[in-house]
Formats: sequence, structure tokens, C-alpha cells
Amino acid sequence: HPLVAAMEASGGKMKEYGVHGWAKVSDTKFQEASLEELAVKGMEEVGFDREHCQLTRHTAAKQELVIATAQGETGKWTVMAERIHSENPKVNGLYMVMEVEGQTENPGIFRVEQKKLEKIIRHFTPLPRINTCLTGYLDGKLSDGECQNILQKAFDGAGGVIIDQLIKGDFYSYTGFSPSITEFLQIGATRMNLNVAMRYSKYDNRKY
Repeated sequence: HPLVAAMEASGGKMKEYGVHGWAKVSDTKFQEASLEELAVKGMEEVGFDREHCQLTRHTAAKQELVIATAQGETGKWTVMAERIHSENPKVNGLYMVMEVEGQTENPGIFRVEQKKLEKIIRHFTPLPRINTCLTGYLDGKLSDGECQNILQKAFDGAGGVIIDQLIKGDFYSYTGFSPSITEFLQIGATRMNLNVAMRYSKYDNRKY
């Protein structure tokens, strides 16, 4: 996996993962279902029955939302079913959002949860938007040159090319493109799909 390869190439020790996916639902078989039914259905496909989910509801003038959450052995899952009532037909409609977050040093656990989320959310739409974030760390405060060298190694590990750089104090952020990652954002004529950032935490003397 490109993100795992980037983490390994940087020398960082994996600490946390997060996978977030959302989709505008076009399948007519879901349109008549209640938001609670959809949120519970998503959770059941993860592996949690209704009794083990916490449900919350929010209603506003232009939005209805049901959120189901559950804590698993390897991560916390959230499934949101949302209806937006907007004057803008492009925004108006039914949405499903799924998220799983956890702490692990084992990239294999992250991959299992990521694949599970991708498979489930594709039941609601063939073209979901999925963002993935891995957080790791290196011990100690590194020099500017060391930080930039590590960021370059991370991009090399993911088979990526750096397009843009932001350096502000102890914060470094490199953005670019890796053909190993299928999805991308089109910004003008430029494709971007990979960001690697570093910041120093004086509280535990680590570079995240």
C-alpha cells in the first residue's frame, strides 16, 4: 500500500490510522428507507448489530442526520446517513458517510479496516470519495535538513512526485502525486493525491 510504503521509507513508527469515505447515494432502492435504517444497515455490514450501536439524530431546516457509532477491537466506527434539502439541486439529496479510526502499530490491521470500509460504502454508490490518513512518529527533534530528507524518502516510498511545499516553523507539508494511488484531485491542469506533513511535539519530544 503506498501510504504504508511511505511510512516505512520515512523510518516512522505507525501510531494511528483513519479512513473516511462519503458518497451521494443515487440508487433508488435506498431513497425510501429511513436515515436510521440506512445508518444501522451500514453498521450491520461492519459487524455491529443495532443493540451495540449508539444512535444520535440531528434535524435542521435544510438537513436531517442520523449518526451511528460503535467501538470495535481495532477501531471506532461511525456511519452517518444524511438528507440535505437545498435549493441547489447539485447539493440536494441523500448521503452516506463512513469513518473508522484506530491506534495500531500493525499496518495489516489498517488495511483490513480500510478494505472493509471501501467495500461497504460501494454498496451505496460505485464512486465514493475516500480519504486515508496514517500517523506515525520519529523520536527527537530533527534538523531542517533531516525533516526535508525524510519527507523526500516518504514520497519516494510511495512512488510519488513532490509538487508543492509549505514550511512554517516546525511544520512541514509536502503535496504531490503518486500514480500508485488511483484517486486524485484535479486542480487546474495538476493532479494531486498525496500529502506528507511533519510537526514537532515538545510534550513528548517526537516528530509526528
